[in-house]
Amino acid sequence: MHDEPTYAVRSLRAGANGYVTKQDALGSVLIALREVLDGRVYLSPSMASEVISNVVLTKREPGADPTDGLTDRELEVLERIGKGEEVKAIAKTLHLSPKTVETHRTHIKEKLRLDNARQVARYAVQWVSARGV
Repeated sequence: MHDEPTYAVRSLRAGANGYVTKQDALGSVLIALREVLDGRVYLSPSMASEVISNVVLTKREPGADPTDGLTDRELEVLERIGKGEEVKAIAKTLHLSPKTVETHRTHIKEKLRLDNARQVARYAVQWVSARGV
């Protein structure tokens, strides 16, 4: 669903055998199914290129990104904070209560070792900007 290589890597680590982006879906689904059924891992070509660039060519160690410790929902909340969305808007979009979004933000703050919500917002903006999300 997402074009960000982080989501592809997270999906594979969680046990997925393939990852196809929306843009590549029509042309790649049958190829992906064949690859996975043959026991191979499949990434759509555009995503494979991005994963290689982001992980291999930058020589970034797996797990080196502090956001690797966040859950998928926490990462989604971080991304939305980084895009400037308010807690109530995030809650409405994700069909959560504002209190739940606040709890996710608290967990993000703790896991990233940040001191307050302002630092979470600053980190989120930088994280989104660096990834072009």
